[in-house]
Amino acid sequence: MEETKKDQSPILKIFLAQNGYIIEDGNGGLTVVEEKEYDPCATGESLLLKLIELLGLQGNRHDQERIAIIRVMGDKHELGPGERAVKKQYLAVSKVSEKPPSKKRVGEDR
Repeated sequence: MEETKKDQSPILKIFLAQNGYIIEDGNGGLTVVEEKEYDPCATGESLLLKLIELLGLQGNRHDQERIAIIRVMGDKHELGPGERAVKKQYLAVSKVSEKPPSKKRVGEDR
């Protein structure tokens, strides 16, 4: 029997609290993610990492691929004193039979 949206109940519910978030699982269990004072990105990272963990999607270091939460510099952020931009690379798996992306330039015919 195919389930309809009416028959499905949420796996997790997320509530905004005064100092972070409360996550309620389908069994009524509660998990608290505390706000990181002075760092809203860290609070968001903590919330996303906890959701990934609660959903069992975290994987491990031996998996072909796993989910990662990364921070990137804002496109229009101007570096201040004591700051420097650091370029980081992230690896992804691709099939050996796939051709690497073409290095064709704009306006170049091949």
